Amino acid sequence: MSSKVIYSIRAIYNSVFLAVMYIFGSHVKYRVSIEQYPDIVSGKTDKDLFPKTKGFLINDLKQCIGCGDCIDICSVSALKMQADRLADGSMHVRNFDIDLGRCYLCSACVNVCPVSSITYTKSFEMIANNTSDLVIHLDENTVDSKRKSFVASEKSKMRTYEVRR
Repeated sequence: MSSKVIYSIRAIYNSVFLAVMYIFGSHVKYRVSIEQYPDIVSGKTDKDLFPKTKGFLINDLKQCIGCGDCIDICSVSALKMQADRLADGSMHVRNFDIDLGRCYLCSACVNVCPVSSITYTKSFEMIANNTSDLVIHLDENTVDSKRKSFVASEKSKMRTYEVRR
């Protein structure tokens, strides 16, 4: 027999052996793990992400002047605002809603804001069971303006994944 025939037979044998071991072997096991999120070991922090990472939109209502430019420029109507006019002519924003189901992170509202009160957070993961859970309702009690992050009133998040052993 020539060396090419022996090499071909050996390659076929090894391929069939690996396929049989994969199909009938017990060396591959899956274990489903459910853990609280964010995970302490593998959870990403704000410092681990890229500087230009776009998460959720957030509006600092203490800084917002209520001009409505962001609402006018939003092409998908993802932003809604309720504001009161004060005696001195300025606006006081009571509620600001951001519909994450409609928003596609085009940055138009961020760029048009004259006081830069609308920014992106580093939070980008959310669990929603229906579309009404995708609306972020902001008022003075919801957002900590220094951290620009959500208060821990969000639903607890769970992560499910499979681990190969």
